[in-house]
Amino acid sequence: MPKKLILSLDIGATKINYGLVSLTGRIFNNQRVKTKPAFLKQLKEIISQNLSPKVSAIGISFAGPVNSRKGVVLKAFNFSGSPKNISLKKLVSSWSKKLVFVENDAACFSLAEAIFGPGKNCDPVIGITLGTGVGGSIIINKKIYHGHSHGAELGHMKITEKGFRCSCKKIGHFESHVSGPAMIKYYKKFTDQTRGTYQIVELAAKGNKRAKRVINTMGYFLGLGLANIANALDPEIMVIGGGLSEIKSLFPPAIKTMKKELISRELNKVKIVKSKLGNNAMLLGAALITQSKYRSKI
Repeated sequence: MPKKLILSLDIGATKINYGLVSLTGRIFNNQRVKTKPAFLKQLKEIISQNLSPKVSAIGISFAGPVNSRKGVVLKAFNFSGSPKNISLKKLVSSWSKKLVFVENDAACFSLAEAIFGPGKNCDPVIGITLGTGVGGSIIINKKIYHGHSHGAELGHMKITEKGFRCSCKKIGHFESHVSGPAMIKYYKKFTDQTRGTYQIVELAAKGNKRAKRVINTMGYFLGLGLANIANALDPEIMVIGGGLSEIKSLFPPAIKTMKKELISRELNKVKIVKSKLGNNAMLLGAALITQSKYRSKI
């Protein structure tokens, strides 16, 4: 085990993934636990159990908008009670007495894919995570683009005037049409029955027409989102991860819609690829953000 390690934590609404990470991309003592409603108390316990002299800093990937300069979680949309303005950097620093860095989970995912994944020889790189919500981030010259406050919230771009209400309470967002909760809502809308995401995917694979309609509808909206991103940002590559990225049947209708909505032939060159780092991407990205060379000033 290396002499210096980063304690990396990926805090999601349903799970917390953590481990000790080297800056060469190796992960040690990887653990995953279910997120509790009192997740700050849980986080303190995890950190206290994993501190050692080898830990030089703590990197935190968080599922929600983050002001990374201040280390503040602006709002935790999918968490119990939707807490906001959590000074996570200050809290964790007081518990650990270590340097602490906090970043949005999609930004951590995207940075890891740009450094260790299929985007390592590409620029710009867009990372998109499809799961309980939709996350996205922009990597330019191997740095996270932060914008004026907290960077790209690609999951909250509006793609329709109608549709489902998003976790942020607004209507028609990318996230509210291409996510696990969206899949369940579509199935309920088309069948008046409730099924879990895994059941819906299995039914679609077996040829169930209504379940296939769910997948095709989500694929259409995924394609709209990808086209909007490509038209606006012209990336060299878009890397897609998260649990829903495992649904292969989601992508043919998405790519078909995307190509139809692109504004120029040149944009057809953008590569759409699946993450190769999987669940490790956020942990690796959380370690990378502790290094100044990966943090943009904009």
